[in-house]
Amino acid sequence: MAHCACTDSSIFIHFNNQQLNYFQHMVELTIYIAWLRHKDF
Repeated sequence: MAHCACTDSSIFIHFNNQQLNYFQHMVELTIYIAWLRHKDF
């Protein structure tokens, strides 16, 4: 991540605004459902 910080950060910010938010919600939802199932047992 140390090479060419300007292009990497702009690509990361673009990816973050588009898809990372949705991906994080999916991961959090999966973890939450798994936690609820584990809590029931």
